[in-house]
Amino acid sequence: MAGDLVVGGTITVTGSAFEPGTAVVIELRSDPVQLATATVGGDGTFSVTGTIPSDTPAGTHQIVVM
Repeated sequence: MAGDLVVGGTITVTGSAFEPGTAVVIELRSDPVQLATATVGGDGTFSVTGTIPSDTPAGTHQIVVM
């Protein structure tokens, strides 16, 4: 995924092919900040919306699902 994130804005992260019932954590990185958590559904997918913190510095960041 690539694009522009807006400080204070939201981002929706989706995933598939995960083990059903698995808890996932979505982080914004360069300095890890947890954005959201989700539980994978029975079909192996998840969708969650998180907010980019207002104190996020400008620059390059990654969204990581663990």
